[in-house]
Amino acid sequence: MGKSNNIANELGMIKSLSDLYSSSFGIGYLKSSIFNNGDSFIFTIDQPIRIESGKLHLNVPTFRTKEKNVLFNSINFNLDPSGREIHAKGEYFTSFRDIGLGLTLGYKSDPYHIKFMDDYWYMSLGFNIDI
Repeated sequence: MGKSNNIANELGMIKSLSDLYSSSFGIGYLKSSIFNNGDSFIFTIDQPIRIESGKLHLNVPTFRTKEKNVLFNSINFNLDPSGREIHAKGEYFTSFRDIGLGLTLGYKSDPYHIKFMDDYWYMSLGFNIDI
């Protein structure tokens, strides 16, 4: 859990920014030597940093008078997102001679903390060669 203090800027478009409260977490499990001495399996669940509450107040220039005075319109935004991204993945690593191999299978719900975005599965395969 985190907190950022508010700011006030009378020279720019940002009129004010309230205190921001944010959160993130992660937990994982590592198991080594599953099929042979050089392999490992890692399972993790995490939430990337997310603003839990906060407001942004902007002064946006909207019009200029004949006397060249700039008129502003005040716009307010709630910064808390609509969703909560949860990321779960399992990773397996092994090696054979000078070649390292890795396989990852993961799932993301509410990507980018946006509720209406589709959840998705992904998989990746990687390798490296020691020279």
